Amino acid sequence: MDYPSKHIRKLPAKKIVAILATMVLCLIFSSATFAEDLGWPVTFKHSPRLSISPDQNSGKKTVLYDSGPSNPIKRAWDTALISGSGATPELSFQISRSEAKNQWSAWKVAPLHVSQDGRFWTKATLNRSPGALRVRVLGKTLPHAFKILEIAVFHASPESGGQVSNNLRVSFQLPQNSVWPRPLIHSRKEWHARKPTNPYDPSSPQYITIHHTSGIQTYSLAKTLREVRFVQDFQMDGRGWWDIGYHFLIDASGNIIEGRPENVQGSHTKGFNVNNLGIALLGDYNPPVNDRVTPKQMDALIALIRYLSSKYNIPSSAIKGHRDYDQTACPGSDAYALLPALRALNSQAYPLNFHPAIIAAEVLTQPIHWDSAR
Repeated sequence: MDYPSKHIRKLPAKKIVAILATMVLCLIFSSATFAEDLGWPVTFKHSPRLSISPDQNSGKKTVLYDSGPSNPIKRAWDTALISGSGATPELSFQISRSEAKNQWSAWKVAPLHVSQDGRFWTKATLNRSPGALRVRVLGKTLPHAFKILEIAVFHASPESGGQVSNNLRVSFQLPQNSVWPRPLIHSRKEWHARKPTNPYDPSSPQYITIHHTSGIQTYSLAKTLREVRFVQDFQMDGRGWWDIGYHFLIDASGNIIEGRPENVQGSHTKGFNVNNLGIALLGDYNPPVNDRVTPKQMDALIALIRYLSSKYNIPSSAIKGHRDYDQTACPGSDAYALLPALRALNSQAYPLNFHPAIIAAEVLTQPIHWDSAR
């Protein structure tokens, strides 16, 4: 935000402080590759998107990209987790960590997992210690569409549950007393969800937390279902969770996808998962990517929140973004800016009435499609 000095002089002191604070936050956020709920952010001095130029391609298998040192990571970590798009199986990843001044650990190979559409993730584990991260990619040629979307470091701590009997986990049911209709939600069966690796812990929802996946934004249902399956594989095999962490995911066309069952505990907001429903928007709504929340996506999000809020008596004040709980960019600046409008619209009476003065997005004119089978 560029204010001429004569305009700044006219602003109240508190307003100037608020503007400067916002600018500082933007600078901090724009310099990082955010790990969201997967770990701790890894920051670099250059572009956080880490796009790799095909101009560096070579006919021989060689280093196609070297990130250079990340900014210092003061927390002790033992695992680096990387995801992206546009990869081929012949590429290989390696990581290294700073050990002392101007000294680095030996390169550690990170096995690559690639889906048919090029979405990939890779992970490598070292001994636990603080230190900067360095990543490089080797191969003979680099696909033009190749991008690293996310880098996270953490200390391995697979999901663990409470002391709840299996019988309670199986039989636990919440009353359905919603006054709002249930929107169309595509089931786990449609995206061929894997079975959880452990029994779920039951949950009695009292909060709703909005996230973004910090991955690709999808529009077609077919591509969305593939992306949700990728997210599940990434979180189960990469992070060690029992299942996909979110309860619901929503794409840019307004398709709502079932993640974990809504009456079980998720794994999406570390330290605050109990009785907390996680809804993730597919895409990256933070600089420098700056995906935008579409009208259809907002339509679906409001419909889903209204249904869940009335069903479980969740007040609008309990609708939050991931960054309200932790130091993270999630759910991205564009999505986070819509939270006041979400709360306001959630508290309005039926029928749904969207007004451009209330919401900082395009006028929402798309109809909501209800699931008549429910």
